[in-house]
Amino acid sequence: MKKIVFLGCENSHCNMFLNYIKEDKKYNDVEVLGCHSELDKPAEEKLANLFNIKRLANYDSEVGNADGVVVAARHGGYHLKFAKPYLKEGVTAYIDKPFTISEEDAIELVKTAKENKVKLTGQSSLILDKNVVELKKLREEKGCVGGFVRSIINMDNPHGGFYFYAEHLVDMVLFIFGWNPKSVLARVYKDHINVTFKYKNYDVEGIFEEKNDQYCAGVCFAKGQDVREVDLGVSTCFKDHFDEFYEVMKDDNYVTNYEQFLPPVFVMNAIDRSIKYGKEEKVREFHNFIMAFIS
Repeated sequence: MKKIVFLGCENSHCNMFLNYIKEDKKYNDVEVLGCHSELDKPAEEKLANLFNIKRLANYDSEVGNADGVVVAARHGGYHLKFAKPYLKEGVTAYIDKPFTISEEDAIELVKTAKENKVKLTGQSSLILDKNVVELKKLREEKGCVGGFVRSIINMDNPHGGFYFYAEHLVDMVLFIFGWNPKSVLARVYKDHINVTFKYKNYDVEGIFEEKNDQYCAGVCFAKGQDVREVDLGVSTCFKDHFDEFYEVMKDDNYVTNYEQFLPPVFVMNAIDRSIKYGKEEKVREFHNFIMAFIS
């Protein structure tokens, strides 16, 4: 049996993941030790009652017992706090978007994971959508002269403001077009925010739109283009993301690409600065800096 714990019951991913465990016989070897939320006790109670699981007194109650931890608090500022006690025990971890809010938290989380040889998964599930994966493949095969990604944003919330939804778009941009944009420039309008991601040889336009959960992306090749929609009504990306966590938890030979988890946090922070200060912001260099921590 693989024993897992859910931290952050207010996120819909917990409901989906627990329902997969309940309905799919593939996961018969998964035992849910319990759930805990520091942000929304009614959500914790509702989740526990719905799936008949234990409500944990503290987020670290199952350290020493768990094989896997799902960290899915809506506020990414809690992710390091929730995950770290389990990471120090080598427990396989799924960290939902946003991975963290601060760059310092991201570095500490990755540092702790690597030091303890933790198998780490997570980020936005949208990067596992088949259309997003196909666009990445086409961009790598054909090259590109630019592109765009469109996603929802919610700036007015108690879950970290801009960071609450931002990683969906940022992860899709970085996954499709490359993990290393040099700088970003944000322009704020009434109901949307446009962000130009400046790469070495091309630009990519991001469109954050309030109250519109239409996700789509396009890649412009030297000749022609390809535009794809991410339809969450039919996409299997959430199921694929839980299945990835499940398989990784069982695979003793899985090797985590730890640095993949850092660029989105550094890029989101650059966008946040650009929104606040109204100018182009460089994405802070982290490769040399981070290697001093995790090598």
